[in-house]
Amino acid sequence: MLLCRHCHLLLHNRRWRIRRTGGDYRLERPDADGVLRSIPLPSRSRALQRLRATA
Repeated sequence: MLLCRHCHLLLHNRRWRIRRTGGDYRLERPDADGVLRSIPLPSRSRALQRLRATA
């Protein structure tokens, strides 16, 4: 996964994580209480979008 410098530093300095499950990615980041919250990271891949549209 390509990240800009800013996002790369957020991952390292703020305890963020990117997890992959199958073909899906999720961003995990701690909330104000330190609990990890997970949000989906949508793919921008046109090839993947076409593949899912024909499935």
